[in-house]
Amino acid sequence: MFEVDVARRLVTVRRVSAVLQTYIPGTSYQHLEIDGWLVIFKVGYVATYEHRMPLRAGDLVVFFELDSWIPANAPIDKVRLDKAVRIQAQMNGVDGYRVCTHTHTRNHLTRGRTWDEEKFISEGFVVELRRIPDIQRAYLTDRSTARNNGLSGEALDAHMRTIDYSHVLGVVKYEKRGEALNKDVINPKAPKFVLGMTVNSYEKCQNMFPFAPKYKVAPKYIYQMTTKLDGAAMTVYFVTRKSKYYPHLPSFEDTSEDYKKRAVFRNGRFGVCSAKCDISRDTNGPNTAHYFWTAVKLYLNLILHKLGEDIVIQGELVGHKVSENAYQYKKQAPHDFFVSGIYNPNTGYHWNTRRVAAFAAEHKLKHVPIRGEVMIPDLASNFAGLQALADELEESQGLVFRRMQDPERCFKVLNKNWEAVKAAGRARVAPVAPVGVAGPVQGPTQPDAATSAGDDASCATGPSEDQRPDNAL
Repeated sequence: MFEVDVARRLVTVRRVSAVLQTYIPGTSYQHLEIDGWLVIFKVGYVATYEHRMPLRAGDLVVFFELDSWIPANAPIDKVRLDKAVRIQAQMNGVDGYRVCTHTHTRNHLTRGRTWDEEKFISEGFVVELRRIPDIQRAYLTDRSTARNNGLSGEALDAHMRTIDYSHVLGVVKYEKRGEALNKDVINPKAPKFVLGMTVNSYEKCQNMFPFAPKYKVAPKYIYQMTTKLDGAAMTVYFVTRKSKYYPHLPSFEDTSEDYKKRAVFRNGRFGVCSAKCDISRDTNGPNTAHYFWTAVKLYLNLILHKLGEDIVIQGELVGHKVSENAYQYKKQAPHDFFVSGIYNPNTGYHWNTRRVAAFAAEHKLKHVPIRGEVMIPDLASNFAGLQALADELEESQGLVFRRMQDPERCFKVLNKNWEAVKAAGRARVAPVAPVGVAGPVQGPTQPDAATSAGDDASCATGPSEDQRPDNAL
């Protein structure tokens, strides 16, 4: 579908793409962008004016990628290494430095006389090209050869970025040694912008009946009716590097190579979460692998990378490792991910249900089975009527109703016979027959403006952590 270059080039010569902060206020640090990576650069440690000159856009630098291990005897200013890289690490008994993600935090007083915290993230380590003569000579030689071969302009620069100079300094990829292979890996908590997926039961919507007249005609009260799946809550997200949430994503410490290869892009990071955990550490573990690899097999990481926006997609994971395998998946069969909602993590805006369904269809993703678009008064006049509808289902756990224009407002009606349905082996993901209205509801074109927050005939889901399902990781 899409091709992404994931080859590891630990040491490359690149140009500074942009200077985001000439000086971070109150410090001697610059914040730079280098081909999509954000880097903090310490300006000068030697008492010469030339060395204290800050970097500018277009300057050539040697860029060390994350997880590069630099030998302590490499011809680089040791003070600069100590201050900028910070992490000392041994490889096979040899002293050196490991390049890690780190964040510089600046606390400052706002005009409103309150303290604010600003974070600057660094995703690599840079040194001016002229400060490493061995790499500078090799670079000039390679550039001259490329020019002789007819390359120039952007094509020449693109070619030069593909040359790895790690062998010049003896830089290798850092790997831990001597750790217990059976040591449990603990995944970090899901990022704060990942909302809980708990859907309230209709019993908590006490103001649903009796209906006011507007509930029978206003198009804003059209609901999407879907099958309630007996699965596990799953979230996938993409956060761009410029997002306010990017510095707060789980660190790369102990992150698996499987994750980095498939989730780290120049324009942002892709992630997969269970109800409570970010699956970034144990992507091959027995309890979490099916989350991560299901998303990858559906090309969700590449789809969202190409989209290039801050986005969160939520849904249900179903398969033989989930919820006692209610749908009798075979062990060799892949798990399925059914999309149920999409929202923007920065604004909290939820896409309407039709837009979500169209997105799923466009990218060949499965959507939770849609039974139709309905208005509640057309289905039932009281709670008993709704419950009777769910209990008549012969293959499903129940029904979920999401307001078409405001999907946060939703509720569920569980099938009280679900356990018997599972025991009899009749559980199915797709509905056998539609319930209620099978197609879109044709309502008035003008919404009813006379409504208030207190009289909605629906319940809103809550983002708090204690509302997340208990059966998830």
